[in-house]
Amino acid sequence: MISSVLEAVVRDERERFNALFAAAEREHPNLQGAEVLSLLGTKLDGLLVAVAATRPERVVAVARAAYEVMLSLLAQELLGSRARMRAVANGWTELLPALAPWVCDSPERMLAAVCNALVNLERTPGARVDDWITAMKTIAASASQRAAVGVAEILQMGQVQAWMCGMTHYRSGALTTLETAPTLVAEVALGLTDDRSNVREACARLRSDRWWQVGAPRTGANPEVRLMRRVGAFRGFGGQFMQPPKVQTWGEEFMVASGDDRWLLFADAYGATLHLAGSAGAGTATLAPWKISADGVVSLRGLSARLPELAGFSSAAATPSTLAVTSATSHAIWLVGVG
Repeated sequence: MISSVLEAVVRDERERFNALFAAAEREHPNLQGAEVLSLLGTKLDGLLVAVAATRPERVVAVARAAYEVMLSLLAQELLGSRARMRAVANGWTELLPALAPWVCDSPERMLAAVCNALVNLERTPGARVDDWITAMKTIAASASQRAAVGVAEILQMGQVQAWMCGMTHYRSGALTTLETAPTLVAEVALGLTDDRSNVREACARLRSDRWWQVGAPRTGANPEVRLMRRVGAFRGFGGQFMQPPKVQTWGEEFMVASGDDRWLLFADAYGATLHLAGSAGAGTATLAPWKISADGVVSLRGLSARLPELAGFSSAAATPSTLAVTSATSHAIWLVGVG
């Protein structure tokens, strides 16, 4: 059973929709009209009902943009019965209706941005796409109470939340957004109260301490050296590396070598991602200000801990906040920080 909103759109836009489908079918013969009709009811209807409740005069504009996007997603097997991932479908039913006020403002831009984010999150190992959908629904509810939140601000919040949901390579850009965008972007994206000093303090802390999370106190009464993450695995078991990796420092991140492959490693309290390095420059053999002994004792500015997993390490590299360590008998990388 479809809504009266969708029923009216299908009736009034039938000729337009049929022409768009015919053009798409010529390019993608596997498209099925019955599946498109099903998607209208299961994916588009909820969005149009939300739009009608918000700005009914925008229903047709949103429907036209959404229909074209759905055809494209269906052709790419990102939506529908042959979809290779579930995130896009979930986003259409769970998230887009919540974002209806901003979809009304800029349908093409919002639909493209949200679908692109969903695809990238699901394709990135370790990223938490369901958490991102939940976070963005919360943000939408909060932002809808603020007149100053437009499409640009919502998309900035989406970028920040993508980083906080495991897209760790977005860290630098997300922090810059938090520092340069209007204060309300950080307030809403980070779930902070309407207090500029809180926002400034949180942004500064996130920039200076990559192992700190908003709202999460440090473990224990005093900071200590400890293992923060274990990243990577043997390719035969679904990981990235054919041979045990070795690490070097690459700016504020790490370069990882495994056989002939080189990877960039991005990691912080919110997640870790590995990306083939491509044309990225070489790393450097940097260890300061950290120290590590052959038996796995790690030290940093008066703090130390014995970490048995690191005994007999094969390589180590450091940034001011993180020590990366590998072993000749493992395909994993251990990351050590203070927390």
